[in-house]
Amino acid sequence: MYCAKQVIFFLALLAMICLATGCQTYWYQPSTTLEKAVQDCRECWYDAERATIGIDSAVASGMRSGFLFNECMKSRGYMQVVPDRLPSGVRTTTVQPNWANSIGVAGD
Repeated sequence: MYCAKQVIFFLALLAMICLATGCQTYWYQPSTTLEKAVQDCRECWYDAERATIGIDSAVASGMRSGFLFNECMKSRGYMQVVPDRLPSGVRTTTVQPNWANSIGVAGD
């Protein structure tokens, strides 16, 4: 149990550092429109949230939901890309599925 608490603490600390430094990645798939990327992002988020209903721990639910969201986006062919690695001319936006999360997506 002690090890799990350390992992959770480390992940929370990493998330706070990313938020403080403004690190952002975008889910991107070549030849996909921005509108389609936004739609896929929302669908994956909805599916991940539905799949974790009933998990008692908010931390466990959040971690599981995040994992399921990532797997869903990957299964649809998206990859996480930092801004300077996006091709020229690609449009970006942020999807905010709830008050606590902000997800970057990119598309042609």
